[in-house]
Amino acid sequence: MQTKARLLLELPFPEERVFRYQAMQDILHHLVNNPTEWFTQKELAGMTGADISSVSRAVDLIEKLGVLEIKEGVPTRIRISQDHLEREDPLFSVPQEEFRAPLQAFLDELESEIGEADEIAELLGVVLFGSVARGTADRSSDIDLLLVVDGDLTLARRLGTKTARELEDRKFEGERYEFEVLVETPDSALSHGDQLRELFRDGIVLKRTDGLKQVRDGLFFEEQEHEEEGS
Repeated sequence: MQTKARLLLELPFPEERVFRYQAMQDILHHLVNNPTEWFTQKELAGMTGADISSVSRAVDLIEKLGVLEIKEGVPTRIRISQDHLEREDPLFSVPQEEFRAPLQAFLDELESEIGEADEIAELLGVVLFGSVARGTADRSSDIDLLLVVDGDLTLARRLGTKTARELEDRKFEGERYEFEVLVETPDSALSHGDQLRELFRDGIVLKRTDGLKQVRDGLFFEEQEHEEEGS
């Protein structure tokens, strides 16, 4: 998933050769569009089509710009510094950085699963809630997600659970994460008004469509009606 991004650089540049090499531009493009992932120079060479020496020279120059995070080891791995990145991607609203990669993986896997399911017309929205959304999570915390779908609710719940269980077996930077997934349709969501209104108030919307907006508006309109009837 790619969204518009802005890389923040400081002037003056430390090297005259900055942006002279095509490999440097290609590597920056790839790192910016995959901001939560770590790459070796060999992987970057394969992705950009540049040779290792060109990648090594480009990485050295990018490092001098101060926009890389480097994880020493064998081999050394790099990624873009998220402190220098501005994106429209709502994933960057998640306060604790370590949860962003597993969340991105969940969104990608879920979109793929739903795209192959004829009984589900569309994933209308995904809302992160709970301690991860508040920025108070620890390693024992679940990643709590609300999915709103247009289609077969039973199948959607099964796909949400399947995606969660598969990702719980995957490591992200050596850590495993657990997911708790709540799945609703627009109609079923309105029957859980009190619970979901609180979730929408405090949560972070990771995927937004007009359909999700209608669900949210319906929940809060219902609350307003109840308040007016009680007054």
